Amino acid sequence: MNAEPIRMRTAAEEGFSSLFDASLDTLPGTDAVKDARRQAIALVKGDGLPHRRVEAFHYTDLRALIRSVPPLAHMAENAVAAPLAGRGILAGFTNGRLTRVPETAEGVSFVSLTETMAMATDFAGPDVAGLADTVVALNAAFVTDGARFVISATAAEDTVIELQSVTVDASQTHLAHRVIVEPGASVTIVDRQSGPSLCDYLSTGSLEIDVGAGASVTLVRLQEEGDTATRLDRLAVTIGEGAKFALHSVAVGAKLWRSEIRVTITGDDVEAMLHGASLLKERQHGDVTLFVDHGSLRSTSKETFKAVATDEARAVFQGKILVRPGAQKTDGKMMSNGLLLSEKADFLTKPELEIFADDVACGHGATCGDIDETHLFYLMARGIPRLQAEQLLVAAFVEEVFDDVADETLKAALEARVDAWLRARANA
Repeated sequence: MNAEPIRMRTAAEEGFSSLFDASLDTLPGTDAVKDARRQAIALVKGDGLPHRRVEAFHYTDLRALIRSVPPLAHMAENAVAAPLAGRGILAGFTNGRLTRVPETAEGVSFVSLTETMAMATDFAGPDVAGLADTVVALNAAFVTDGARFVISATAAEDTVIELQSVTVDASQTHLAHRVIVEPGASVTIVDRQSGPSLCDYLSTGSLEIDVGAGASVTLVRLQEEGDTATRLDRLAVTIGEGAKFALHSVAVGAKLWRSEIRVTITGDDVEAMLHGASLLKERQHGDVTLFVDHGSLRSTSKETFKAVATDEARAVFQGKILVRPGAQKTDGKMMSNGLLLSEKADFLTKPELEIFADDVACGHGATCGDIDETHLFYLMARGIPRLQAEQLLVAAFVEEVFDDVADETLKAALEARVDAWLRARANA
């Protein structure tokens, strides 16, 4: 008779489990919410943190990388900065709680997740039904707050909504946002996370966006967490018929971070453009895992993700395009590019196509290398010092990711973050 093997829990897994048991009564929500939390933590306790034998986490072994668990964050004074676009509707969260209540405009409604959980008689939480991802389950088990926005077609076309999260001490925070963009509406969403350096905190985030038929959504994401932080987040976007969705993402912070992006195209004639840039230094580990699901006719998706890694940093990109049966006339293109600025830096990429329709135009590509010496020589021959020439080439490599951002203030803010990273590297 063969005995079932006993899986040993790591210190972090034990920490999450005991923390949940000790904190459940203090977490917000009705009994229905608490039941949903118990369902979520059961998955964490049963499966543990994802490890390299879980295919989606093959290059980011959280079981090995997360060694300890900080305490849950306490209420803190508002630390939210001015909106990145210099204007717009700002929902600010400090240490996982709403500390800046947004002033809404015509066609925009808001309610906090805390309010929703306080009234819930039947609560599913962020993706609790049919959970398959331990990171999502971790967020659902501990989530303390989040924003719930609804954007109607009566909202102004230049409406900007910013979701800003700031962690201020060595704790853990968990936020879950949802934005419903009704048919025909147009909005720019800014999702921004930040925190202090030399502070070992952990944050998880869930952002769900429903894009209605004929709507237009631009999402700008800026991850500038502290240099010793851990950041785990998930973006889930559903796009309806004739809608347009664009993502422009820049990540410059956190010692360990993983961002999972899932785009589900449910309507015909959809246009989706997904761009991302990761800049990593020292011993940072950054992972972008992308899944684009084409389930309808004549839809287009273009994905371009770039990574710059120096010192002993490791950048990961996993991307998959799925074309379902009947999704004819699909046009899906995916490209990942890595730029290595040191011999010890790594760029790991795994692009995939899974196609079940016969009238499609799909492809993927990947490149990896160091700075082109010919380009470098060209600039230096014109009197530009080597380090400055390198900065110009790296900036040009990255800025393609947000070149199509229509809002000039937002574009300038992203350029400034890239410039700051390059200057910090030059001064190191």
